[in-house]
Amino acid sequence: MPRLDRWVITRGLRRLAQLAQQGELRPGTTFFMNLSGTSLSDDALPRFIREQLAELSVPPWAVGFELTETAAITHFDNALALIDAVRTLGCRVALDDFGTGMASFTYLKAMKVDHLKIDGSFVRTILEDPMDAAVVEAITHVARVAGVQTIAECVETEPILRKLQALGVDYAQGFAVVRPGPWAQWPPASASMASVLPS
Repeated sequence: MPRLDRWVITRGLRRLAQLAQQGELRPGTTFFMNLSGTSLSDDALPRFIREQLAELSVPPWAVGFELTETAAITHFDNALALIDAVRTLGCRVALDDFGTGMASFTYLKAMKVDHLKIDGSFVRTILEDPMDAAVVEAITHVARVAGVQTIAECVETEPILRKLQALGVDYAQGFAVVRPGPWAQWPPASASMASVLPS
């Protein structure tokens, strides 16, 4: 998996370099790549990322990495070191599937991430299940106190999007924003629908 992660990072950064050359890489736009749990133990990964950023002339602010909450907790010390190293480079870090762990808020105090991705299992039923709505609201509130932005996963309808906006969630990811497609065709025709929820 670490070899595969490095391949994804290289391919992703090459595409970002192309977008930058084409003027499609706007400030404030961040592209996130998932890292496997095993890559958290790769001590040389931050150096590899730094070298790739320099070689391909990709601005670090355009690059983000996602770690699942489970992987980060399982490899806690390694995750803290990687998060610190990647953020020092100027890249962003998101904690994925947040809220599914039994001690989510406890670990959040130690992990200095930029974004929390609220697990889709809470988002999909937010209109029907008051408990899920309360969980999303709680995560959003704690994230704001911690100075971390929130991203809701699995946002599939406009009513869900509006509910998330009312709860103060910062970003949305899902079919209600834009459907996935080949990166070679990015930005998609519907890219004018921003993933940022308006205030």
